[in-house]
Amino acid sequence: MDKRTGATCILILLLLGCIVLLKRNDAGNHENPFPISVIGGELLMSSREGFDSVTIYRMGDLLVINAESDAEFFDGAQFTVEAEGEIGPEDIEVIWTTLGGRIRRGDEGGRGS
Repeated sequence: MDKRTGATCILILLLLGCIVLLKRNDAGNHENPFPISVIGGELLMSSREGFDSVTIYRMGDLLVINAESDAEFFDGAQFTVEAEGEIGPEDIEVIWTTLGGRIRRGDEGGRGS
């Protein structure tokens, strides 16, 4: 193997190593859309309509609502609501609507978990 071939092989190996490192570092850089952990929280409701889902947890006096979608343009969202008194699954209703405001059908009534 001459010097030129050896240098080309080393350059290719270095480029492959850089690509692997960049891909590995990029895999862990996605920001968590849910900053409040719901581990240990009580799941009050879970509803799915098409590619979209919403889960509602009770964390003491706080309701934590996580919205997710398989759509590439939506990374997820988390909302919180302070609740006074007891809130149960029967007190929650999810109504799925389109961007135009029409009610979407297909979920089992939007109640229960």
